[in-house]
Amino acid sequence: MRKPLWIDRVLVDLVKKEFIPIKILFLCIHGGANALFPFLTLHARSLGITEWELGVVYGFNPVIALFGPPVIGLIADKIGNFKVMLSITMAASGFASLLFIAVPQGRVTYLLPSDLPLTLEPPSSASLHLPRLLSCQLRPHLSLTLINSTSMTLFDGATMAILKEHGGDYGLQRMYATLGVVILTPVSGSLIDHFSHLQQQQNYNSAFYLYFGLKTIASVVILFVNLDFRDGSNRVLHDFRFLMRQPEIMAFITVMLITGRLSLYTLQD
Repeated sequence: MRKPLWIDRVLVDLVKKEFIPIKILFLCIHGGANALFPFLTLHARSLGITEWELGVVYGFNPVIALFGPPVIGLIADKIGNFKVMLSITMAASGFASLLFIAVPQGRVTYLLPSDLPLTLEPPSSASLHLPRLLSCQLRPHLSLTLINSTSMTLFDGATMAILKEHGGDYGLQRMYATLGVVILTPVSGSLIDHFSHLQQQQNYNSAFYLYFGLKTIASVVILFVNLDFRDGSNRVLHDFRFLMRQPEIMAFITVMLITGRLSLYTLQD
């Protein structure tokens, strides 16, 4: 039986040295994101933050995604070789995730006995004041969202430039992002269950440490990617206006807007 042609394509792409760092980056970045982000709302709920308060926190995401990454992307495109900038944003994203560990318990749920004495009083530290609670959760969330979305914008630009230079296939590189998600998401969940069982309470710190480690690896690997062939552009705004007039670009943006609008987050009861 004749061997399928796609197997040869995968094997050739696998050993091409220019694409090896890209594969590692896809695995670490997307695997790390899915090892942490699905558990962020659960972590917030374990601290006592309500669904309404989470809605306020996540309501800032569209604003950050609308203005942050495009501005950084335009600056990076004008600079041309943005390898160091990309490495810094990768590392900063990992450090930003550790800020969540410092968020204190906002509200504590107590199981009351069936017979209540008349002198029973709730502990004075049972909850934080609402503005303070939102502020504690909002600051690390905004930092992580801004830095992560910025690093992803730069990474996508670097990936497309490398693949265009060496005639690579984006789909083959993206396959390793899926591999990272399949492997690292259950690993993160297992670690959370393990340490929560040991401490007899919900503990999501392992997800933050795992994300930090993967982003640190990514920040080092990106330094070995050759981006010297990418020259800076003196027509950034002109090229941007040209792209925004293309029907396929506008169709893609519309689909992404609809997809983002339909995105749902898992909440813990």
